Amino acid sequence: MFRKIIVATDLSKTSDAVIDCLVGLRTVGAEQAVLVHALGLRHLEDMAPYLASLAEPRLAEQKAALERQGFTTTVKVAPRVPMLEVNRIAVDEEASLIVVGSHGASCTAEVLLGGAALAILHHATLPVLVARLKITEAKSVHRCEVACRDFFQQILFPTDFSATAENAFLYVEWIVKQGAKNNTLMHVQEKSDLSKYMEHRLEEFNQIDRERLEMMRDRLLKFGATNVQIEIPYGSPLQEIINYASQKDVSLVVMGGKGRGFLSEVFMGSVSHGVALHSDVPLLMIPPKP
Repeated sequence: MFRKIIVATDLSKTSDAVIDCLVGLRTVGAEQAVLVHALGLRHLEDMAPYLASLAEPRLAEQKAALERQGFTTTVKVAPRVPMLEVNRIAVDEEASLIVVGSHGASCTAEVLLGGAALAILHHATLPVLVARLKITEAKSVHRCEVACRDFFQQILFPTDFSATAENAFLYVEWIVKQGAKNNTLMHVQEKSDLSKYMEHRLEEFNQIDRERLEMMRDRLLKFGATNVQIEIPYGSPLQEIINYASQKDVSLVVMGGKGRGFLSEVFMGSVSHGVALHSDVPLLMIPPKP
């Protein structure tokens, strides 16, 4: 499913760290990598050849790092801004996954691709893996780095039971087939929606949604999962997802790009955009089917 991946780079040392963390994708079938560097030109595109030549040494180093991990790697340098170029190249290359680095709540400096990561998410028609950066301190110097770990060690899947969420769940099933054993299925009962008129029916809703989640759990167990937890918190979806991911040592959040209820606002919505912006946990965002 993720045989060919697009890796967005700004040539920074932090982007080196993101690249070094991608070896885990080899375990789920990733074989080819396309390293993409967008020059960010909005005008003066005649400068592109010169800027591309300046980027060649760093791109060669990063290409070699991907090849050491076993990826067959090609390099693409594009003149325009990342949010346009990364997604265009991903489609042209018939890739199955885009990888970007972005800061979470704790990292505000030396950010890979900066705000462009969210712009890439907003425009993406392919799944996007957001590798999280964090601040570390050594000799009183703060640096923004990636803490490498197995993306598939502990999966969190929030769902609103929409068709788009079901499409995203197919990716969870596929990840489980590749060996992911530990998973949590979550549906948040949104307090702001229920508290005014239907809070007295919360127990009824919990029972209905638990049965839905139990059916999903059975599907994962069938495909090889050994530990599938069910969570139905009551509160703010954004806060419940972020809190659970951080407190339970989640290694990857998998979310649909939109759906009914709290996932309905796509990337610019308050919840899905908030998870992409504020969570310190890697995020796999699955866009809706066209």
